[in-house]
Amino acid sequence: MQWIGRSATDESDHAFLTQTATVMITQPSLHTMRLAWIQIPMITVATGVPTAGVAQVSAESWPPHITAGGSGEAYVSPDRAVIQVGVDVQDSSAAAAASANAVLVSAIMDALTEMGFSAESLPTVAYSVSPIYDRTGGARALTGYSAHTSIRITIYELNRVGEILDATLAAGANGIPYIQFQASDERAARRTALTMAVARARADAAVLAEAGGGTLGRLIELSTGVVQAAP
Repeated sequence: MQWIGRSATDESDHAFLTQTATVMITQPSLHTMRLAWIQIPMITVATGVPTAGVAQVSAESWPPHITAGGSGEAYVSPDRAVIQVGVDVQDSSAAAAASANAVLVSAIMDALTEMGFSAESLPTVAYSVSPIYDRTGGARALTGYSAHTSIRITIYELNRVGEILDATLAAGANGIPYIQFQASDERAARRTALTMAVARARADAAVLAEAGGGTLGRLIELSTGVVQAAP
């Protein structure tokens, strides 16, 4: 975001403010499973104020500038959970590992079907059969094979998440790579977070400009980007 600034010592418009708002949408960890959140980190603000005794760069090329940061958050209630459950089986041969894996996957599918899921709503999102090597002593010896399957489950009744996880584990799942809690409509929350982030960035920029003997002028540029941050 850019504002034109005016120096207390120079009546010509020469300063600018640049703000970059970066948007990230993520889901909470298990202990906050009923909330999803949106964060707008890294808002960068710049405005120019001349400094006595320092050679000035022309305003046309690169005006002096100040950088500040701001963030905004908004909370929304999720309406679905997306879970990935995995089955890993090891055996002496690839065929035996794949066969044992298929038996467990079938049991998991049966358990979920009994809980009201259709087979079409339970896609397989990963499948692999790979060799296992023992590299003790620098040599590589084949010791067996590993078969892996991952199934994605989308749950719209959030109060059943624990029950469904228990059922998949009891049926043979031995891995849960992730659980994500999502909201169908995050637009209003995103706008709230953006507004908060911009307001904080502008407030900090105004303080910095005033301390430097200048003021903020009109907004001339605003941009957003995407980063990833830990929830």
